[in-house]
Amino acid sequence: MYINYNMDQLILPMDLETMIPENHVSRTIHQQVEEIPEVAIQNWQTAEGRPSYHPKMMLKVILYAYSQGVTSGRKIASMTQENIPMMWLAGQQAPSYRTINRARISPHFDTLLKNMFISFHTLALKQQLISGEKIYVDGTKIEANANKYSFVWRKSSERFHASLQEKIGTLYEDMKRQVALDMEKDEKEDFSIVQLEQLDQVLSETIEAIDTSLCEADSVEQKALKQEKRMWTKQQKQLQLDYLPRLQKYQTHFQQFGDRNSFSKTDTDATFMRMKEDHMRNGQLKAGYNVQIATENQFTLHCSIFQRPTDTRCFLPFLSSYEKQLGGLPDYIVADAGYGGEENYKYLLEETNSLPIMPYTMYRKEQKRSYKKDLMHRDHWEYRAADDFFICPNQRKVHFQRYAYRTDRYGYVRDFKVYECEDCSDCPLRAACTTAQSGKNRKIYYNPVWEELKNRARRSLTSEITSAIYRQRKIDVEPVFGHVKALLGFTRFRLRG
Repeated sequence: MYINYNMDQLILPMDLETMIPENHVSRTIHQQVEEIPEVAIQNWQTAEGRPSYHPKMMLKVILYAYSQGVTSGRKIASMTQENIPMMWLAGQQAPSYRTINRARISPHFDTLLKNMFISFHTLALKQQLISGEKIYVDGTKIEANANKYSFVWRKSSERFHASLQEKIGTLYEDMKRQVALDMEKDEKEDFSIVQLEQLDQVLSETIEAIDTSLCEADSVEQKALKQEKRMWTKQQKQLQLDYLPRLQKYQTHFQQFGDRNSFSKTDTDATFMRMKEDHMRNGQLKAGYNVQIATENQFTLHCSIFQRPTDTRCFLPFLSSYEKQLGGLPDYIVADAGYGGEENYKYLLEETNSLPIMPYTMYRKEQKRSYKKDLMHRDHWEYRAADDFFICPNQRKVHFQRYAYRTDRYGYVRDFKVYECEDCSDCPLRAACTTAQSGKNRKIYYNPVWEELKNRARRSLTSEITSAIYRQRKIDVEPVFGHVKALLGFTRFRLRG
């Protein structure tokens, strides 16, 4: 006997919700989106035109599709007609893939997501899923939806731009000697697009004047005038078809760069970075984004996307966005050594009430036996604070000489105290101690602020409470990226910009 099978019979109940298990992820998404207050979407309503789909419904549809590893607009549209949890979330409405794509790139969708992070954070605190006392920060690089050979490099653009300015300068000098020019040009300044347009206008007037002279000249003069006209026509053609478009292109490039060294022509917001997913094993740079997240108990509490390849420079703007969105920073901020820079330590200790629990770059190396036995390193030298000098392994004094500072390319200033050995000329340890030229002594650049910050970092990493918090970092934030990349298959952006 077989169970009765009849496709033409109406089956009750007709409510789709009864067919969805109690602990299904679609119910969680529905609950989270409904927590967003209606005030957040009231300003988007309009009484004109065709009624649009409800923003909350669109957000539920997109989030559920992403939770199933589906990011294609066409596949999401198909799920609204084939997938039971999706049909329930959509209220059996079926938006087209164009509507879905327009929804997820709109500024309204971004606002909804931010409100959802706030409501989720509040709910997680209420249900004691998180303590709210600490966050674990980490970043990963995800490839952009861009051609990997569509790169534009800042140094190349600057070099080509300088070469173009030289060619324009040669044309300008030729015209200045042979044609009356009203345009004044500073030698130190580059030619602008307006100035090139002025040169083009002068060339047009010059060619018109030659045409007028041709009508009145004899055969001998006509030959010389025609030759001159061919020369200026060639220069004008090169100016219009080569110099002017290239100058416009380079100016656009410099606007796109900002503080970056590269961008992609396919996705101009993407920066070329080194990825861990290097299948060719040749260290090839790929267009991508640096995605930063803050987690606790493997819940993502905040995320942000940056164009900067290094985590160190993403740290402060990420914390600023976290504080702005969630209303403050927790007591402990935990991160790996990639974030342990002087500027980051200094900001957290002086500007916030949070304690940074993150090692600096050399922290792990300092624990090794080979480092501790390296007597040539300045950290192992005796220091006499009263007279402000070090004693090197050869028992010679390294005296204070002067103060110095260094400004990095991003404007941050580091202050140093410069020390110099009294005499390295006949030292038997010279070869192992310094690479200074013959006749010069070893110098030490000592940063007192950085040394104090490193001492504080060591204390926070060795105390019982904070060291226990730091040990949880690997099992808290790392699995989130593993889930996103390995299980959800999100290793490359689908949208650009």
